[in-house]
Amino acid sequence: MGLKVEITSTESIKPSSPTPHHLRTHNLTILDQTAPSCYVPLCLFFYPHTSSSSSSSSSSFLESLKGSLANTLNVYHPLAGRYRDAFAVDCNDAGAEFVNARVVAGSMSDVVRQAPDDDVLVPLLPCRPRGRHVDSEGELVLLAVQVSFFDGGGVSIGVCVWHGLADACTLACFLATWSGFATQYSGGRTISEGNDAVVEDCTAVFPPADLSLHGECMERFRAAVATPGTRTKRFVFDGGKIAALRRGIEESSWRRRLVAEPEFEISEKIPLRHVKLQQPTRVTAVAAVIWAAAIKIARDNKKKKSRRDDVHIAAMATNLRPRMNPGFAEHVMGNLVQIPVFAEWPLNDEAAVENAAEHGRGGYYGALAGKLRESVRNVTDESVRKAAVAGSGGSPSSFLGGLMRRFVEAHDGGNLLVISSWCRFPFYEVDFGVGKPSWICTFTMSHNLAVLMDAKDGEGIEAWVTLSADEMSEFENDAGMLQYATSSSNGVGVHDCDVN
Repeated sequence: MGLKVEITSTESIKPSSPTPHHLRTHNLTILDQTAPSCYVPLCLFFYPHTSSSSSSSSSSFLESLKGSLANTLNVYHPLAGRYRDAFAVDCNDAGAEFVNARVVAGSMSDVVRQAPDDDVLVPLLPCRPRGRHVDSEGELVLLAVQVSFFDGGGVSIGVCVWHGLADACTLACFLATWSGFATQYSGGRTISEGNDAVVEDCTAVFPPADLSLHGECMERFRAAVATPGTRTKRFVFDGGKIAALRRGIEESSWRRRLVAEPEFEISEKIPLRHVKLQQPTRVTAVAAVIWAAAIKIARDNKKKKSRRDDVHIAAMATNLRPRMNPGFAEHVMGNLVQIPVFAEWPLNDEAAVENAAEHGRGGYYGALAGKLRESVRNVTDESVRKAAVAGSGGSPSSFLGGLMRRFVEAHDGGNLLVISSWCRFPFYEVDFGVGKPSWICTFTMSHNLAVLMDAKDGEGIEAWVTLSADEMSEFENDAGMLQYATSSSNGVGVHDCDVN
């Protein structure tokens, strides 16, 4: 299936009130500076209410969206600005790009029910996620929105926010704020209070770095993000299968403990059914299955190419807001995620796999889940501050010169998987006055990346995985992926999305 999308209009939406002078400069942290050079994309699909309310008509709906976006930019004023240099954004109210489009061929029901490909999804975004979208002055646009009305009914809202300013948590909070203003919007009402509530100067904790000291490393990192010839596919993990997976891991963990501590059951004298065992989270369990498939690909490639790589690395992107002391509020804008904290699994040690698998497939997944859980636990206030301060110093063993170099080398060797969980972000609670989304999708932004999102039922998980074309062919036929990744209840299974 394909869509024909026609652009009706493009305009710039500025904050409804001028940004105050003392808020005109937004300083970038080292985490902002080292974020991938791409957009964080999201597309939401809505079936407007059938009642004859004013918000259900295209013109009034557009007016509400534009007016409420202008009010939202009072809060998120850096998104309406432009880069000043590598250290700051000039909050000059240049505006966010707003595109009005019409889908003249193709129905939204087909998009939601079937398996969309690249011809369906990409035209519903205001720009390509991996590109650099510029305005008429040639300056990078930091926020772009496209509203697409389907002739047969339904509307999609595609949002692209520059990753150098925002992570997925920021995107979720931005959408919640925008939709909240949309339900309040009435005839041009301006809401300007609290315009500094979500924007904090975090450079005291995460001081910026002189990236010129790490030019080669950063060039290689950005090249890795923009690796050509990759494919993105969506895999849907049903909630019931995730529950079974978690139970299997839990039971295998119990069996491993009995082997390691044969006296445990006797000394405790507690029946197995009464013992509270450590069960992995939904995200960790699904991540373990995905990592296992990636490890198998790396091990097979290692044999084919006679490589001597020792380990495969999984990097769990971790939200730092609640982990710092004092913590940052969940709505604080920026890239407050920590990626270079690695979990490792040996590629040249078959005994490690066999030992883990002795207790069933759950034993192997349990071992991987334990590695992932341990790596996240190592993200503490102390470790983060030490890495950030070292990174700003520019020494060869610093955050950039050390961890980022290792990240790049693992990527170049095909031994890296980055996992980013967007689960529990309230994307399905967004309501612009036409009801909550029927479906939400994203597009992963770089090679060797898996983005995990809640399914609409809140129990399942949709995994968007980007690999090379050859790797993807092997990945989707992995035994674990075939066992646990199934079609969703709405008929959408696995699909391709070319985001180059």
